[in-house]
Amino acid sequence: MAYLKVKNRAASALAADITATATSLSVTAGEGAKFPDSGDFHITIEDEILKCTARTTDTLTVTRAQEGTTAAAHSAGKSVELRITAGVLESRDTWTANKLLKGAGVGVDPTEIDVPSSGDWEVVSEVNIGSAVDYVDFTGLDGNTDKFYELFLTITNPEAAASFFLFVNGDTTVTNYYEQYLDANGTTVVAGRSNDPTVAYAAIGERTMARVTITRDPDGYFKYLCLMSYKTGSAVILQSRAGSNTGTVANITSLRVGANVAGAIGAGSKFLLCKPRTG
Repeated sequence: MAYLKVKNRAASALAADITATATSLSVTAGEGAKFPDSGDFHITIEDEILKCTARTTDTLTVTRAQEGTTAAAHSAGKSVELRITAGVLESRDTWTANKLLKGAGVGVDPTEIDVPSSGDWEVVSEVNIGSAVDYVDFTGLDGNTDKFYELFLTITNPEAAASFFLFVNGDTTVTNYYEQYLDANGTTVVAGRSNDPTVAYAAIGERTMARVTITRDPDGYFKYLCLMSYKTGSAVILQSRAGSNTGTVANITSLRVGANVAGAIGAGSKFLLCKPRTG
């Protein structure tokens, strides 16, 4: 589970009566901003604790009777407060414990592990393609500090069938890389290895998307792990790829996604490079 949000001095009053079954409530006009912008967080009204799952201006969407309390009717003017409750502390303890367990490589029930959210990643670069290009560069990186990068891409290909390669530190010699792949097409699964750094593929007029995890391993090799979806509808194909360079690198200072066909990264293609948020 994700932890419950908190905010200092988050208190107001009910703007109108609510019944014991109401799933939304309004606080005093102009005071909704005292509470978190979105859920989930717990509020207390008299003896009832409610979970707020969304806030729009001064209106809170709520789930009733939290932390063993009982849903009840409440009158206009009653206090609405975000307090530190047992549930808030327990949610933070669980979130922290799961993070530590995952970091230590301890087996944990997947249903109990907090899934990384946008708060865990910081955007390094976002690129939106307005007209067709041959490649997209990401420069000014410091892989030794950032440890990992996560690259999201979706490409539309207006040219001939093309492979899209991932190069590191300006080394665009294709044969300096290898990648192993698994290709699932319907009930047919094919495996192979190629002497190149492919992360995605698209035929003419087709689209592809991929998520690529990138790092420099403890021995200094550039590594990536990629999950790719190609084609659409009943023709969709799933591919996974693991790639490496043949020599070591001292750091990851730049990345390039390059097509082996000129202009194959078409207008509308998008790229998002992220790094872990450590602060």
